[in-house]
This record gives sequence, C-alpha cells and structure tokens, in this order.
Amino acid sequence: MLPPLLEEALALARGRIWLDVELKKGGYVEELANVLSRFVASGGDLIVTSFVGRMLAQLAELAPQLTRGLVLGRSVERALERAYACGATLVLPKMKLVDEAFLAKLSDAGLSVIVWDFMAAQHAALLSDPRISGVITDDVPGALAARSSYR
Repeated sequence: MLPPLLEEALALARGRIWLDVELKKGGYVEELANVLSRFVASGGDLIVTSFVGRMLAQLAELAPQLTRGLVLGRSVERALERAYACGATLVLPKMKLVDEAFLAKLSDAGLSVIVWDFMAAQHAALLSDPRISGVITDDVPGALAARSSYR
C-alpha cells in the first residue's frame, strides 16, 4: 500500500484535526503554498513549521494567510529576530531550550509557543502555563492525563 498523497491526507484531516506541516527542505514551497491555501480556504486547520527561516519567508510571500512557526532545536539565540524575519507568529522550541526567561520574552513579543519533545513525566507543569499554546509529543497518553489534572 502506498502512503497517501498530501491532498488525500489533507482531505482526511479536514474538520477533524489540526495539522502541523513541517517543511524540511526547499524546492517545493510554491506548489505547497497553493495546496495548503486551498485546504485552509475550505475550512482546514493547520500550521506550517520549519527550522529553515528562508522557506517560511518564501511561504509568507506566497500565502500570507497561512500560520507559520519557526522550529528551534539547538539554540534560542536571535529567536525573535529570526521569527520576525520569516513572518512566524509561532515559535516551536525543543523542551530543553525552554526556561522562564525565554517564555517571558516570547510572550512579551506576542508570539505563541508550542513546545516539542514534551514528555509528561518531566514537563507536565508546563501545561498549566498560559504562555504554552500546545505541545508536540510521543507521550500522548501522558500528555492527556497531565492536561486533565491541570484543567
């Protein structure tokens, strides 16, 4: 069985779940902008994320209506400058990069935060922090249980 094409996966997700479409490398942003724009225009929910700011900047020019997020995995150095430069309204730092000062800086700048590499056993308390908009995790049962205890 072949994996679904992007359009097929989007059709399955429409109205059911939010998607995080992560751009890994260049060369297809223009085509992707059209597909994702049609998906959002038809009622689909998604964010487009990448470690690569220039791809997000290109997407911002082609499809400014799409929500863009800058992924951070190694450093938070120049994170605000980089997010602004590529038109990101979300910042997605790896958990090990998150501390109180960084969260305050992002919040003060009006940027939303979605953390990744979230593990409920170590990070559950973050679910009660209003500055955290979401988590990306492999520990779905743990995250759901932790979320229930913080509601």
